[in-house]
Amino acid sequence: MVLCFQVTVVGLVMSLVFNGALAKLWLAYPTAVVSMLPKQIQELAPKADWGQRQKIRWRLLWIYLLTLGLGLVTTAFLPIRGFLALFVTGYWQMFLVNLGDLIGLDWVFRQKKLSQLMISGTERCSAWQTKNWMISLGLPEHLILWPLVVCPLVGLLYQVLQFL
Repeated sequence: MVLCFQVTVVGLVMSLVFNGALAKLWLAYPTAVVSMLPKQIQELAPKADWGQRQKIRWRLLWIYLLTLGLGLVTTAFLPIRGFLALFVTGYWQMFLVNLGDLIGLDWVFRQKKLSQLMISGTERCSAWQTKNWMISLGLPEHLILWPLVVCPLVGLLYQVLQFL
């Protein structure tokens, strides 16, 4: 029972780090993260300059690596061994990151900071409305892509621990 609690706490910390860094990045460079927004907004938004997009890509890479590294390193110190146990650990921790992204970023954060996140030229786009946002981006990404692709891949990545 204590082990489940530790795994969940690590997953929540990973979610906090990932979504906090992404939120800060989104606030700092709203036009540079346009490729992560719904297609309707992408079509209306002005293109970010190449340098800014490259800077965002590098920062995103480091955010992803930091999140995965945090999970991998902390799990290595827990007494979790075996294929299924490590797979479920990785899956669960990444699923918590997924829930934080869905509830924290796509729903609460976006609603509270919408005026700061709004990209000029997209103000009248219906995709900014919460219902449309969730239908076009939030729910498909977080109920299909993450649980069926991202979380299992991270669960398999945790198997590397078993071979080290």
